[in-house]
Amino acid sequence: MSGRTQLRPSEPLGASIGLAGLSLGQQIASLAVFVVIASLGLLAPLGVFLIMGDRAKSTLGMWRDWAAQHNTAVMAVLFFVLGLRLFGDGVGILTSS
Repeated sequence: MSGRTQLRPSEPLGASIGLAGLSLGQQIASLAVFVVIASLGLLAPLGVFLIMGDRAKSTLGMWRDWAAQHNTAVMAVLFFVLGLRLFGDGVGILTSS
């Protein structure tokens, strides 16, 4: 390695950003981008409501109905991705020893 710390996928994001060897400004920008992306699930409906006002009821209602109708598929994909992540971490641990 060239003096940089290797990032491990099992580390929390804050630790990964802190160990990446970035300047303070780059660390703050990286954290800000992460917070915005992580908040999109809340900010998107809030933005629609604030921009559209009363007209947003039908749009948000359609989103709610879609989420309720496809809840099983969404959860299946979420757990599949999390399972792949755990499997990959396990394989990485087994092969690195």
